[in-house]
Amino acid sequence: MTTITRLAIVNRGAAAMRLISAAREYAAEHRRDIQIVAIHTEADERSLFVREADLAVRVDGPISVDNLDAVAAALTLAGVDAAWVGWGPLAQQPAFAEMCVRLGITNVGLSSATLTSIADRSVL
Repeated sequence: MTTITRLAIVNRGAAAMRLISAAREYAAEHRRDIQIVAIHTEADERSLFVREADLAVRVDGPISVDNLDAVAAALTLAGVDAAWVGWGPLAQQPAFAEMCVRLGITNVGLSSATLTSIADRSVL
């Protein structure tokens, strides 16, 4: 089991705030130090989840499957050991999970294989 010490949130708004709260509660209950990193766009620079995080790293351009190189650069710059993408379009992309594997970052979410099998309607 991997010990998470620096967790990136690659999501925004209420979902990000819920994860910040849950991670801090978990850390307190288990006497662990977990730093929360908000990966965000310029539009979210002043958002509550960015202000509440321990560290914030801005992505140039959108946070999307089409801009994974910029997301990877932000995760690397932040020095995270885990990333949570939550739900939504990016969370449904095997490419995000594969990127985490390439970077040596724990993906707190579904694996690439699981996402691929979910998308494969031929197994139904």
